Parts: sequence; C-alpha cells; structure tokens
Amino acid sequence: MTRGKLCKVLGCDAVIDERCSKYQQKKRVCAEHLQADAVRCKRGGNELYRFCQQCGKLEQLNRFQAELVVLQDMHALLQQLNGHGGPDASWASAGFAAQLY
Repeated sequence: MTRGKLCKVLGCDAVIDERCSKYQQKKRVCAEHLQADAVRCKRGGNELYRFCQQCGKLEQLNRFQAELVVLQDMHALLQQLNGHGGPDASWASAGFAAQLY
C-alpha cells in the first residue's frame, strides 16, 4: 500500500490515498474540507479559503458570494454567457481564461 499525501488544509492530518475518491485524490483535499465554509491552507498564511466547486481549487474566501460555493466573478461570467449565446459563446473572448490563470 502506497502512502498517500496529506490534505492541503492547515491542521488536517487526513491521508489522501486510494481509499479516497478520485476527485479527492486529484484535488488533495479531504471530503470534510471540500464542503467546509472556510479553511486555512498550509501555504496560505492567515488567509481564509473555500473550495470552489466550479474551478476545483481552494480560493480566497472574499472572492465568494455569501452562501454560494462558486466565485463571484465566475458566477457572473457564467450568467453572462448563458444570456449571450450559452455554449456557443467563446470563453476566451469573455475573459474566462484570464480570470483563472
């Protein structure tokens, strides 16, 4: 049995190994912290983070709307794309790539 990696959340000793879901293994976050309202990352200092279910990353808490689990700017962008052509709209021309990377 190969030893897994630890969850990215500060103070969490959960081992992410083959017993965890593939998604947890890929994101290196335990099931508890995937759904947490706010966490501190091991490399994030005192900043609070939340797992964004849209982009699959731990993002700074201040980028989220109060009770949603997607980023404010991404949520607005997705609404705009849905109102202006939906799947046919170009993500790159809407600035999507620039916001994530």
